[in-house]
Amino acid sequence: MFYEDTVKWYLLFDSDCNLCNTFATIINRLKNKEIQVISLQKWYKYNKEIEYEELLKDIHLISSDKKIIYKGDIAINKLLIILPQSKAFIWMIESAYGKKVTKMIYNITKKIKKCCNRKK
Repeated sequence: MFYEDTVKWYLLFDSDCNLCNTFATIINRLKNKEIQVISLQKWYKYNKEIEYEELLKDIHLISSDKKIIYKGDIAINKLLIILPQSKAFIWMIESAYGKKVTKMIYNITKKIKKCCNRKK
């Protein structure tokens, strides 16, 4: 189905959201073989462990063995740590201030997503 030998993480996004699609495209362009970006709609067809409504609320980063699940700003923080392009900034990302900034940006983006989706 989704699994490849090199995939360690699945990043789930809402394919019905233009903002989410743009984010997924950016992550895909980074060409990290450890991360497979997949729509939550496609994921949910085969994996019902997490309720669909819960998947819609936040971005999710799920380990390939499905034992580790991060969501929301914590998923973004972990994603930044995983991406080799951000290794030079790892000290900042993992700091209390870095986590606070990630949370703030994520919450603003989540509000924008809600506004965009209401217009449909």
